[in-house]
Amino acid sequence: MKGTIAVLDTGLSGLNVFSTLATTFPKERFLYQNNLKYYPYSERPEAEIRQLVENDITGIMRENPAVLIVVSDTIIEYGAEKLKKVEVPVIRIDDAIVEYANRNYEQKNIVLLARRETLDANLYQKRFNYNHLYSIASDELEKIIEKRMTKTAQSFAAVKEAFRSVIKKEIDLIITGAPFLLNLQTEIREYVKYQMMTDVGMIIANKLSEVMTEEEKKGRGERIVKTNVPTRQFRERAYWLDCEYKIREYR
Repeated sequence: MKGTIAVLDTGLSGLNVFSTLATTFPKERFLYQNNLKYYPYSERPEAEIRQLVENDITGIMRENPAVLIVVSDTIIEYGAEKLKKVEVPVIRIDDAIVEYANRNYEQKNIVLLARRETLDANLYQKRFNYNHLYSIASDELEKIIEKRMTKTAQSFAAVKEAFRSVIKKEIDLIITGAPFLLNLQTEIREYVKYQMMTDVGMIIANKLSEVMTEEEKKGRGERIVKTNVPTRQFRERAYWLDCEYKIREYR
């Protein structure tokens, strides 16, 4: 693609998307931006959240991206109007997931695994065509990943508690509002019978392919992380990121 493909996040939950895209399109230039200095936004007053989101979108658009991929539900919720004014194609994680679920799992049993603030905002629930929808808050599970505690007694216990309401049910699809929840697949598989867990990275990769021509897939590959915490701190917190990348710090 002629230009940068930008991935906009707040915390680290969208890193799996960035990694998948970089692997799927190795000749493209990707720039991933987050705002770890102020994350999590949910602990801040609404007016401050709106200003942070405004700044996030403005900051990423200064990079003149050819495509903008938004992987943060918070940015989607609070920045909806500003995103409508962006003059490049925008791929939103909620739109991509809803389209995938309704196309492949209509009238099925679905688990929506997302942060409490996302569930409360009702970004997804009313848009699914489902038989049964089970909403499960992922806040504590995300902390497990961030603290490097996957595949431990604590992670198995946390998953068992979170999924208690569906342990004996047949689930067709588990939707991960935060893409990095895929890192808990082993624990979830231990307690829940399910057919599929969304790989949001591949879902968005397919959406990205729709706006790219074959000629545009022949550029020079580059992966840049734009973050406002020190490089060492970012690398420590993003311990599961398995693609090569350069870091550009900003204030």
